[in-house]
Amino acid sequence: MAAEGKPPSMGESDDSLSSTSTPVVRDAGKFAEKDEIKAAETLAAGVDPVRDVEKAATPPAQLKEPYTTYSPSRQMFIVITVTLVGFFAPLCGAVYLPSLILFEDIFHVSSKVINATISVYMAIFAVTPLFGAPASDYLGRKGVYLVTMTIFLIANTLLAAIPPTIGGLFVLRIFQALGASVATSVGAGTVADITPPAMRASRMGIFLLGPNLGPVLGPLIGGQFSTPGLWRWIFGFLCKNIIILINLNTECIMLTLIPVKPSLHSLSSY
Repeated sequence: MAAEGKPPSMGESDDSLSSTSTPVVRDAGKFAEKDEIKAAETLAAGVDPVRDVEKAATPPAQLKEPYTTYSPSRQMFIVITVTLVGFFAPLCGAVYLPSLILFEDIFHVSSKVINATISVYMAIFAVTPLFGAPASDYLGRKGVYLVTMTIFLIANTLLAAIPPTIGGLFVLRIFQALGASVATSVGAGTVADITPPAMRASRMGIFLLGPNLGPVLGPLIGGQFSTPGLWRWIFGFLCKNIIILINLNTECIMLTLIPVKPSLHSLSSY
């Protein structure tokens, strides 16, 4: 009996405590793992709806609209047409040069007066694009082409048909320049309307070939008519070719820029 009531020794108490505490620690570790799993599941369940909302809020990818509806072949045809129109602007000034001495006798004036007709032409030629180009932004390219080329046609027709007077020569040379000069600035705008930026430099190079060749070929062409019997054909040659270009513009260029009304806030074009 005395043996049964004897308190346990120090070694025995340590063994008993360690044996009882080990299952408690293991159970606590299991509970902690379960809590972590539940927390991860809860977090994942909360993230999925957020992702769904983000996907719903993101707009679907849209197809890139083409820069122009014209086919590449039609674009090139328009570029060549406006190049020819731009060719006649400086040609009209240069084709006149071989006949200056002849015109002194025909119009009965001095060389200074005849040379003044060249200065008047070039002055109007330089200033007119400042007004023609903005007009094409609001009214459309095609309308400006047709109006200015019609003025050019009428001026050359009258120069080829009416009796030679120095006053008429000055006035009609002004209208020649008015009708020819706008094509240079509007032509560049037409090329930009139908050509994507990546291809615009090469197309502009083709267009500028026309205005640059005009002064080169003008004296060669004008020299063929520099006689007392053929001088009117200088202007008749311009008439015949501008009629062809008017028909090309009417049938083939159509609209490359939507006409818009002037706005106080912005200029609209495409």
